[in-house]
Amino acid sequence: MRQQFLIVNCTVVAGLLALGYFFQPVFWAFVLIGLLCPGADTCNSARAMMIATGCIQALRCHTNKCPTGVATQDPVLTRGLDGGDKRQRVARYHQETIHSVHELVAAAGVRSTVQFDRNFISRRIDGDETKTLEEIYPYPQPESLLSPPYASDYQEDMQQSSPHTFDKVKGYKKMQ
Repeated sequence: MRQQFLIVNCTVVAGLLALGYFFQPVFWAFVLIGLLCPGADTCNSARAMMIATGCIQALRCHTNKCPTGVATQDPVLTRGLDGGDKRQRVARYHQETIHSVHELVAAAGVRSTVQFDRNFISRRIDGDETKTLEEIYPYPQPESLLSPPYASDYQEDMQQSSPHTFDKVKGYKKMQ
């Protein structure tokens, strides 16, 4: 999923999108930092908070029949919920996540998460070679894909692209 995020981030930086959204579950600090390094501006953690509340992911939220009573208005099902306990569990989970983020920030030798970039994450290329995300997916220059000349990495793709049709794209086949 990180590769898709990098593509969305690059299209925003290069000017092809005004704003990009990318959704990935964030359960702990390591994943959060892993999204901030490639360029995420913000991270949300709704599913983790629901689990801290007591959600068992029964996938019945839309039926008003949540077996734990977390996602229902049915008084019979919500009877067993202790709001105070749930509130404390969510707050404690959030506190511990933020504490873990602070530990990772300190371990990386930076003062703030805004200092993270693609150079903080390395990926193994083969048995003995690693490259940073910046080496694999370099940041494009701001608005560099709005008009020629395009960076050499994007030249062929941009020549094939059209705002009106996908027909020019190599390998594209219309669905029948």
